[in-house]
Amino acid sequence: ERQKHHEFQAAKAHRAAAVVSRFGHPLSPGSTPPVMETNPSQLAILVVATGTERAAPDDLTSLRATLASLARADGLDRQHILVVHADGQLATVQLVEEEFGAQRQEAQLNDRLRDESSRTAALYKDALSRALQTVAAESRTILVLAEGVRVSPDVLWYFAQLEHV
Repeated sequence: ERQKHHEFQAAKAHRAAAVVSRFGHPLSPGSTPPVMETNPSQLAILVVATGTERAAPDDLTSLRATLASLARADGLDRQHILVVHADGQLATVQLVEEEFGAQRQEAQLNDRLRDESSRTAALYKDALSRALQTVAAESRTILVLAEGVRVSPDVLWYFAQLEHV
């Protein structure tokens, strides 16, 4: 503790060379910062369309908003997006495939699952399984988004930088 305090005081005295971080050790002089191992365009993205946020079963506003925000993401490769849904709606197919150009698969859920939490858990399990067989088959990382989530344009760069953490 005493040594850390001394190092902090020394760094504070030489502010130009100071790197204070709560998460990692400062780089040694002459060393290079870590590089991203995965390009943001190579991140596999799974969007799980649960439908629980919808005002009506055929209201695709929340899914459209998620896909629209994702479409603005810097470095996005639409070939790495998979949307999994279980709503049986032709409108969902058209929205995902035609309007946004992403891959889509319909989950096959057990009709005996009556409560919402069991259906949602089964949907996520099915969606992850499908993603690992398709868009994430060659990927080191998969980004899972729920329907209704809006992301910032730098979301892929953010997660690509966090991959090694």
